[in-house]
Amino acid sequence: MSALQIVLAILGVGFLIAWHELGHYAVARALGMRVLRYSIGFGPRLWGFRRGEIDYQLAALPLGGFVQIKGMTSLEPGAAEDPKSFINAARWRRWLVLAAGPGFNYLLAAFLFFVYLWAWPSPV
Repeated sequence: MSALQIVLAILGVGFLIAWHELGHYAVARALGMRVLRYSIGFGPRLWGFRRGEIDYQLAALPLGGFVQIKGMTSLEPGAAEDPKSFINAARWRRWLVLAAGPGFNYLLAAFLFFVYLWAWPSPV
């Protein structure tokens, strides 16, 4: 394996992680939940910025990512009192937020499949 292949593999997996987390993020925001952080990677923050209430960051360990929504656990301070917290949302809204990440992955797979069929049509 060359260094270029390793870098491309890391960038490809990073894109898939970012896309998956974007699903959770977009649906949580659309349903009125309070999103606190959108992170690609775990561990110490390498780079990021804050826009409004949301902290966007790139972290040191590129092994995953997460979207932190207020009230993901009932132990979080102030979660029970916040009407925009995850635990105060209806069950179907919580389910949609959790299903949105895999749903975005399926949408991307279908899109890439049709792009492949369009770019390399069958000779028959």
